[in-house]
Amino acid sequence: YDGKKDRDSANQVVSFGLLAYLAIGLVGMLIIAACVEPVFLKMLKIPDSLNDMARYTLYLAALGFFLLMTQTYLLSIPRALHRFDISNKIEILFQVGGTGAVVGLLLLGYGLLEIVVARIVANVICILAAHQSIKSVMPYYKFTPRIDKKIAKDISSYSLVSFAGRLGTSTTSYANTFIAGSLLGTSAVTLFTVPFLLVERIMNISSRLSMIIFPIASELGAQSRHEELIVIYMKMTKYVFIINLFLTLMFCLFSWEILALWMGKEFANESAFILVTVAVGYLFNTTTSLPSLVNDGIGSPRVTSIFAFVHGFVAVAFVTGLGMMFGLNGIAIGYGASSILMAIVFNVYVHSKVIGVSWLKIIVASYFRGGLFSAAVVVVFIVLKVNDVLPGYSILSLMTEVIVISLLYSIFVYSFVLEENDKSRITAYAGRAISRAGKG
Repeated sequence: YDGKKDRDSANQVVSFGLLAYLAIGLVGMLIIAACVEPVFLKMLKIPDSLNDMARYTLYLAALGFFLLMTQTYLLSIPRALHRFDISNKIEILFQVGGTGAVVGLLLLGYGLLEIVVARIVANVICILAAHQSIKSVMPYYKFTPRIDKKIAKDISSYSLVSFAGRLGTSTTSYANTFIAGSLLGTSAVTLFTVPFLLVERIMNISSRLSMIIFPIASELGAQSRHEELIVIYMKMTKYVFIINLFLTLMFCLFSWEILALWMGKEFANESAFILVTVAVGYLFNTTTSLPSLVNDGIGSPRVTSIFAFVHGFVAVAFVTGLGMMFGLNGIAIGYGASSILMAIVFNVYVHSKVIGVSWLKIIVASYFRGGLFSAAVVVVFIVLKVNDVLPGYSILSLMTEVIVISLLYSIFVYSFVLEENDKSRITAYAGRAISRAGKG
């Protein structure tokens, strides 16, 4: 609506969303508060001497839930209008300030209750800053309780379908751990979960970059500027994939070393293969992120939600079947195989039926060069490793190898992946940085 200059409808959308999140926050707050005495205090078996503090802390946590819902919604408005810089600055200040306040209170000898109060105060300040930011991106914004029935219906149906898709995605994420524990016991949960969470946390670095495409797709789709959207989409696909490919390459080449350094050699012997398999599967999952966001941005969340549910069922079937046959490695293979299969099916369908550009064209333009270079690096690395050319395991050798491969990868990306205008920007930025350093 903002892209179509329909300010009245844009106001209604923001107002309806705010009312919805306030309602969700209020209901959640009341449920949490109602469960404090009969559920939480009994379930947690808190010592009598700490009962009062626990009670007050839990009631404040209920209020915190309400504030967090409000904060989350308000911070989404600048992002929806391409102003990630505003929401990120507020978030960073909130996180750093909140953490600093906690550290300060602990150093001064205060306890849990004071820390929770400080977090509540930080939430309120963040909400005020986020609300103020709406005026900077939507100068015309004015809250209105008058919501057109069609707008309310469209938002509600879109949200419910999207939420259903999130449930499907959650099934895929958590089924592996549940199945590992059910089939192989609690020790298997740790052996699988540690590599999985490591990959998930690191690979999510690029998720913020991917999110940029959502408001762009929404605005350009509303303005029927599909060709411009495709140009931006293909460029972002190339850059996001090359980042994720590099991270996957690091996981594959140094899986044992990473886990040995973090969890010990025994753990690395058990989980190195799992880390490689999960990383490859997760790489294929990341290829669905941008097309999903474009698909949702132009108003078709039903497609992504259906595929998310199908992916969940396929993942459960693969992980269970292969886990029963091959144990923990089978669970990892099941996750990787289901991710690869569903990523291929999803990309082929969405690119041809929704986005309007064949996935083969995306592969050639965005994946091929990076994939070929990474495969060459893997082959050379294996040959050197097998012939004992590379030094044995040590932190120094690991850091040296990572730095060398990172430099080679950076040179390759600059030479063969970046577009000319982006090369010019990087060169100009580097020149300014060197100039400032020289003056300093």
